[in-house]
Amino acid sequence: MANRLLGAANALVYLALGLLVALHLDDLRWAVEVGPGYLAGSIATPTERALLHAGRAQRAGDRHRAELAPQTLERSLAIDPYGEARLVLAEWLFDRERLDEALEQFERYRAFDPTVAQVYLKISAIHERAGRRADALLALDEGARYFARNAEKFRPVPDDDVPSRFNRKAARVYDYYRSSRRFLEFERERIAARPPQHEPARGAVPPGEPPPAVGGPRPHEGISGP
Repeated sequence: MANRLLGAANALVYLALGLLVALHLDDLRWAVEVGPGYLAGSIATPTERALLHAGRAQRAGDRHRAELAPQTLERSLAIDPYGEARLVLAEWLFDRERLDEALEQFERYRAFDPTVAQVYLKISAIHERAGRRADALLALDEGARYFARNAEKFRPVPDDDVPSRFNRKAARVYDYYRSSRRFLEFERERIAARPPQHEPARGAVPPGEPPPAVGGPRPHEGISGP
């Protein structure tokens, strides 16, 4: 009796495995094809990343090339709606004063990647230019609170038992969060001190200091990886 039950259970397991293989046959074939190249470090750049790089280059190019960027970036987003292409598209729209569209893209990007300080600065700048002072301040407050929380959460604790590169990356992430909070707080103070009727700016930074780089270290990048 026990052997029959065991045999029936095994049959169900093999049946389930067979169904999984049938459902994911194309994915398994792809994995078999690209696996050796991946292990050798020679796998091709994913299509969405290649399109992102192309769109970024177009945006930085001459006027004719720059006008091709949105189409290229949209193709990347059609593959990965949560990719960095959305941020590049938002910047392209911002450059062309299409601020309502830029705001939508910046906010969509912030919803899945809240770690880029420039996004809060641009959202705030758009609100300020539209006369929405309270919304401009709120965006900066939200960003400053986010980076303050994460600066505390990712405060590095040097560990001699792990490779030194992990300690260095943890320190870089912590510094990024602290500097991002500082820049956002500075911008908030600037807007709060400015007469409401003053012509709004695109976003300022403390004298002599560049803003935190777009696409700075992410939390997981500071804790793992080479």
